[in-house]
Amino acid sequence: VVLRTSHIHSKMKLQFLLAPAAALFCADPIVAASEDGSGLRLATKKTSSAAPFTLSKTCGVGSYKCYGEGTVGGDYQGPRLISVENEVCDVKFLEDSKFGTITVDITGEGGFREFEICRPDPLNETPAMPFPKYYCVTTLRSDEKQPTVLIDMTFTSCDSWTKIVRNLSANPNNDGEQEPGVFEVRCTKDTMSHRESFNAYE
Repeated sequence: VVLRTSHIHSKMKLQFLLAPAAALFCADPIVAASEDGSGLRLATKKTSSAAPFTLSKTCGVGSYKCYGEGTVGGDYQGPRLISVENEVCDVKFLEDSKFGTITVDITGEGGFREFEICRPDPLNETPAMPFPKYYCVTTLRSDEKQPTVLIDMTFTSCDSWTKIVRNLSANPNNDGEQEPGVFEVRCTKDTMSHRESFNAYE
């Protein structure tokens, strides 16, 4: 009886010691992501579920307002900071695409225009990719003759997304040459104030 009782106590002690580790592995990944200072923090409610979702005609597609910040060119003293304001992006599915390709039609101040095509990450709709991610390239841009722009686009909800934009080369454009740069742009549905909606998630 003593041995059996000791065995029970040992088992209970082991379960108690393992409980914090189990809690760690079961932690809500969204809460963890919100603590690491990433760009997704502002566009992700801390109380949201990390269940995967997918884009559809009622989720993700539509008109967005965007703002952001870019670092462009510069010298060894550092790049120049520029702001992205009042861009409007229309997100649509590419008709007849069997793999969920989307297009992004962008208009901005001063007659700026850009068109992007985006392919979904193969892991979308799985626990490994709870936020749908797309890899995009710019095919047309009003200020560059031959754009070489790569974009990583992540939907943080059906009504918001964040993208990292990399303009790789110094292409001829209307002003001579386009300096290399990297941008972060955050977008929300056109039905709300994009600044107010992102501030609500802080």
